[in-house]
Amino acid sequence: MKREYAKILGVGQNATETEIKKAFRKLALKYHPDKNPSADANKMFVRICEAYEGLLEGDQVQEEPPFKGGHDSRRKYHKDLTPEELEKRMQWAREYAERKAFEEEHIHQISLSQMQRSHMRYLVPFTLLICTIFLSLISLDYLVLAPKKISGVLMNYSQSGLRIDYLIYDVEASQQHRIDHPDISNHDVFIELHARMNEDDWHAVGENTAIEVLQTPLFNDYLGFRAVDGDQRIVYHRGRMHFLFWLYFVIFLAPFIVRFFRGANSFYIVFVYLTTYLGLLTSIIYILQFVFYKLEG
Repeated sequence: MKREYAKILGVGQNATETEIKKAFRKLALKYHPDKNPSADANKMFVRICEAYEGLLEGDQVQEEPPFKGGHDSRRKYHKDLTPEELEKRMQWAREYAERKAFEEEHIHQISLSQMQRSHMRYLVPFTLLICTIFLSLISLDYLVLAPKKISGVLMNYSQSGLRIDYLIYDVEASQQHRIDHPDISNHDVFIELHARMNEDDWHAVGENTAIEVLQTPLFNDYLGFRAVDGDQRIVYHRGRMHFLFWLYFVIFLAPFIVRFFRGANSFYIVFVYLTTYLGLLTSIIYILQFVFYKLEG
């Protein structure tokens, strides 16, 4: 009989009490007379209630003998139920569903209230402000504003496995260095970039080729370079600061998406914690990465 009950609720024979209750709530909402007025739904609702009681309380029901000539057997579910007993069971199911809904809503309301009275009251708007700033900056730097172009000459390159290291002569910076430091004999300024040969955007560029280096306007991050004449496809710099740009973009955007679900519900309560701490941690990593990037440059 336990197998039949478990089959009705769609759970395993060794399902836990939590799994049984979850399956019952799901099916009760689907076949509840107030939600589904069909006759089949009423019958299914009664079977669901009996299966729920049988699995949790150990009710035993009578078995029907198997059909002659067949291998399957069928069991009846209290076939002698009177209309009063049926109505009583349905009323119990309605009250149970309403009680569970009230409890869940009450728990969500308490959790939201506790969150609003805790340190999250200040941490959430602060994180939203930080994420707004960084999301705006990286969007402007990489998606909106046109990159700066630095005139240069590809002096030489070296290969180590799939990695290609480029040494680029910076024409304008070298000229400015001569003006600012006339007493220094070495006025050459070089830019070091590297790429990988297995990248789809990689292509060979010969030595002593006139190129232009692309640099972001806000963070001065080297994006890559391309030849002035001939093949003008960009060879992207593998070591650029925001190589994982889209990852940063999604993380900084997540707190705003969660705000659309604000209210006493599980999604908002869980994800407001997740996105707040993740956004704050990513902001700190972002700042540290920028500082180290500038120190190395």
